[in-house]
Amino acid sequence: MKQDSVEAQIYLANQRGLTELDWLRSWQVFNFGPYQVEGRQPFGDLQVFNDDTLQAGARLRMQAEGNTRVLILPLVGGIEYTDGMGGHTFIAAGQTLEVTTPNSLSYEIANPYEEELINFLQIWIHQETDAYRLASQSFELSPGNQLVPISQDQPYYIGQYDGRAEGQYTLINPAKGVFIFCIEGAFEMQNRLLESRDGLSLEHTDTVEFEALSSGAIGLIMEV
Repeated sequence: MKQDSVEAQIYLANQRGLTELDWLRSWQVFNFGPYQVEGRQPFGDLQVFNDDTLQAGARLRMQAEGNTRVLILPLVGGIEYTDGMGGHTFIAAGQTLEVTTPNSLSYEIANPYEEELINFLQIWIHQETDAYRLASQSFELSPGNQLVPISQDQPYYIGQYDGRAEGQYTLINPAKGVFIFCIEGAFEMQNRLLESRDGLSLEHTDTVEFEALSSGAIGLIMEV
């Protein structure tokens, strides 16, 4: 597909919304709570993309809006999850938790450690179904230089790459958009520079070409 037909938006890490409390630091890519600015509306079905750090022993209470798929990806440490449907589990870095929620499900994320901070991505994706399901999945970043699925039934992938390693992602449904998040390091994604915690949305493309610009760079790719 021609490069000039692609619609792209970069979400710089230092331009995200920020909620900072004694026990919580939450960076928001899209409008969330008091963070409401032009140009940060949801992208496709992707409603919320928060980068949260939780103090030792702290608990974060949330309420999903509408019929939502909640995806939680621990980056540092592990989280304890409970919800209003009786769901309860623990996941750590190297695992994802997916919860498909009925309308306005309340849930809680707790830091179970006595001293350590935890860092995790909290992502909400709109869905049509209102069936409740809770599922966790493990993944391995090694041997690297490849995209690894982090969902049982959705096109969400993570990958860790050596410096100058190249990759390509072909959309399963080209009618959808793709959201990319640089978790660590730096990438050139579709000829655009992404550094740590930068995001990029792309529309009207069927492939995404990228190159890691640092050793151990980690990226997340989601069709939404």
